[in-house]
Amino acid sequence: MKSSNLGYPRIGEQREWKKALESFWAGEFAESDLLKQMEQIRKRHLQKQLEKEIDLIPLNDFTFYDQMLDMAVMFGLVPKRYDYDGGPVSLVTYFAMARGNEAAVAGEMTKWFTTNYHYIVPEFGDRQPAVTENKPLLAYLAAKESLGIQGKPVIVGPYTFVKLSKGYAPDDFHQTIDKMVPLYIQILQELELHGVEWVQIDEPAFVMEVPTHDIKVINRVYEQLSQALPHLKLMLQTYFEAVDLYQELVALPVEGIGLDFVQGAARNLAHLQTHGFPEDKVLAAGIIDGRNIWRSSLKEKWSLVKSITDIVPPERLWLQPSASLLHVPVTVQQESDLDEVVKQALAFADEKLGEVQHLVQGFRYGKYIISKQIAENESAIMRLQSSPARNRVEIKRALEELDKTSVKREVPFHERQEIQQAAWNLPLLPTTTIGSFPQTTGVRKARQLYKKGEWSTEKYASFIQEQIKEWIGIQEEIGLDVLVHGEFERNDMVEFFGEKLEGFVFTKNGWVQSYGSRC
Repeated sequence: MKSSNLGYPRIGEQREWKKALESFWAGEFAESDLLKQMEQIRKRHLQKQLEKEIDLIPLNDFTFYDQMLDMAVMFGLVPKRYDYDGGPVSLVTYFAMARGNEAAVAGEMTKWFTTNYHYIVPEFGDRQPAVTENKPLLAYLAAKESLGIQGKPVIVGPYTFVKLSKGYAPDDFHQTIDKMVPLYIQILQELELHGVEWVQIDEPAFVMEVPTHDIKVINRVYEQLSQALPHLKLMLQTYFEAVDLYQELVALPVEGIGLDFVQGAARNLAHLQTHGFPEDKVLAAGIIDGRNIWRSSLKEKWSLVKSITDIVPPERLWLQPSASLLHVPVTVQQESDLDEVVKQALAFADEKLGEVQHLVQGFRYGKYIISKQIAENESAIMRLQSSPARNRVEIKRALEELDKTSVKREVPFHERQEIQQAAWNLPLLPTTTIGSFPQTTGVRKARQLYKKGEWSTEKYASFIQEQIKEWIGIQEEIGLDVLVHGEFERNDMVEFFGEKLEGFVFTKNGWVQSYGSRC
């Protein structure tokens, strides 16, 4: 049995990645400085996975902005508005596609499946795709040279890549996929020539509703890849749900299939038990939740893996997170201010890799090897479940009585309208604004000084009052009817209101990438 990972957070424990990008965009240092810093961050992330003893470490999951944008530039899919003439795409053009510039708008951005991560939508248009540079190969060679890692390059598969792109007619979907296959073959053949053993091909679109007529195209694509790559092993990776086309999927000519046993646990396990699993393939089982921040019960996961090994022997089984760890913070170790009961029940990216490795070690050498970890794990989970914060009698009682509470207002609308008009004397169509004004550099700096203790509460409150006074005056001068105070005192909106409610805790470094450098 082996341990595997699908992807690691890019942002760094202290958001070093974000800070490097934003400093570069602000012109504070040169491109060469950015490249050097990014290489240091990438190596640190690989080193941490080495220290966790992960057998199959993902490569090419690191990016300067977004993995789908990386794929687009690798295939030369740069819209004409960016004045691109072919060849490797410059960092200036790359960031223009991500963020726009004075001459051209940025690419469209949308959600990556059901997550809160947003990707840049590749555009086909009139441009003929071509390989500009082999990014997975560069990542593989860099990791091998600097750390001796025989890693697992990651690439978004042709079906998912085209499915999530735009710029082609709906009737040209299959034709567009066929057009991309020779480019994938070129990239993968170069990986094969350089001694790569496994490549992770991400096809999360396979968990969606796949039309029957698409299955023939999928079969044709992977037949072509198989014939062109006799010595390269392909791990066809799905995540975020169970697959409906299980029998068709496991029949594809690839050496491994990755399935989600968290979000898709019941159906994927039922598929295994009903239809079995090919004896010539490896199963990569996503058993640790890659999308939430709580510890997994090692006891429950052990039982799940036992059920899987009834069908797939351990020597053909990889254990891994259910999805890329891009969707969780980096490590719990940075959280010095959390209640210990809560902190001990949390698991971010590093801790989740630890859970994977514990289970692999247990199945390799015997469950007794990890008996201490299982006991500590169960104890931490039980402490949270039995804590007063999770067992509020008055809350349970309020919920039970909720349906007895009338939601009908005592005063009808026409009476409320008259009362409100008498109080406010508003015109027919009152003018106002939404409520929040921009958090300027000065406001952010003041908040930092207050948090660090360099400003007193009185000084900070006085500063906020000055901001409110200034902007109330601006609204009065403009002639707005309903004024707002601007909300200068608040930090992130969810955090601000959550801190005023019981039942919520807030991390100091629990950052997760939303899009680009936005965390």
